[in-house]
Amino acid sequence: MNGVDFKTRLKAVRKTQDDLARYLGKDRTTVSRILSGETGMLLEVSREIEAFLRKHETAAGPSGVAERSSPYAPAPTLSLADRERILRELAELGAALRSAPRLSDLSDEELLGYEP
Repeated sequence: MNGVDFKTRLKAVRKTQDDLARYLGKDRTTVSRILSGETGMLLEVSREIEAFLRKHETAAGPSGVAERSSPYAPAPTLSLADRERILRELAELGAALRSAPRLSDLSDEELLGYEP
């Protein structure tokens, strides 16, 4: 990341260069030079700035975005007895389907129009 990206993210979390300077233990002028690209940025400083920004981005959440409430109520939770009944009925339906006589001698592919 470069200083311009850091500047943009700093504004997004509503923090100043003074806040960042205090976090880094540097004076504001040094931070300003780093962010403007006047002085090179060491990897360690870049990581510290990234940690500062992530901490505040996580705390603030996305700005300008609100979650809409769902117009639907949550699905009701089934009791254990209801779940067991549903599973039993599904098993019975599957067994009935397997034991039912075939209505056609055609294969599934032939029914769908595919060549055998």
